[in-house]
Formats: sequence, structure tokens, C-alpha cells
Amino acid sequence: IAVDLNDEKLAIARELGATHVINSNVTDETVNRVNRISAKGMDYALDCVGLPATTREAVDSLNANGVFGLVGQPKSGSEVRLDMFGIHFGKTLKGVLGCDGDSKTFIPELVEYYRRGEFPLDKLITRYPMEQIEQAIRDLESGKIIKPVLIPPA
Repeated sequence: IAVDLNDEKLAIARELGATHVINSNVTDETVNRVNRISAKGMDYALDCVGLPATTREAVDSLNANGVFGLVGQPKSGSEVRLDMFGIHFGKTLKGVLGCDGDSKTFIPELVEYYRRGEFPLDKLITRYPMEQIEQAIRDLESGKIIKPVLIPPA
């Protein structure tokens, strides 16, 4: 289940395998919609945004033993309010930094997935010449793109 505010990103998520997509800008009942899709709650939830509201929604969508991963970079000092009763039953909250794995094996695996056509990196990135860094930042902040890649001059 992919949740975003941007319909183009949701279309990419569906193309890449999401069975359900939710535009959370359309409703303020994101958790209820997720829980209707998966009646028992989610086994895993990732927050790729890093805002208190998205973290809360992701944690609330978990089942009793679900695992939450914070991937998105929150602002320093950000705080989130959570239902401690729900965590008490076995939920796991984890920060994820830099793929959180062994890069010596993880990066070559990703490269191999890409070579086999199983990791469509080109659908996730938008290339910009270095001199368009400001445009890349604007496009990222506006939600127009997923991940900017800056290309240095030759």
C-alpha cells in the first residue's frame, strides 16, 4: 500500500507493484483506509517523509507486532505523539539510516537487480546538470520528482 499526496508518484508506485494506493490529500482518514485494506493492520510500515503526522499514521496502521521504519529525514528536534498502549503490545519502531545494511553486499545486490530489470531506478530518479541544482531542489520540495540526481560537468 503506497500513500502519498501526489497522484503521479502513486501511479509510479502502482506500476512498481503497489496493489493499493491512497492519496492522503483527498482524505484525513488514511489509517482507516489502510486498515480497511488490511483488516489486521500492516506488518511493516515505512515513513519516507519524516514528518510527525506521517510517522503517527504509519505507526497507527501497524498490527500488534508490526515494524515501523523511519526512512525520511525529520527536522532536528521534531517530536511525534504516539499511542503508547499500541506500542506496548509488541510494535517495533526503528530508524533507518543509509539503507541500514551491509553496503558491501547490499549495493552489489541492487546493481544486479537493476541489471536484471528488477530495480527500475530510472523511474525513481530525475537527472539534472549541476548548474540546475536550485531547480532540482524546487522540484523535490514540490513533490514533482522522487529523487534528484545531480550530474557534474564533464
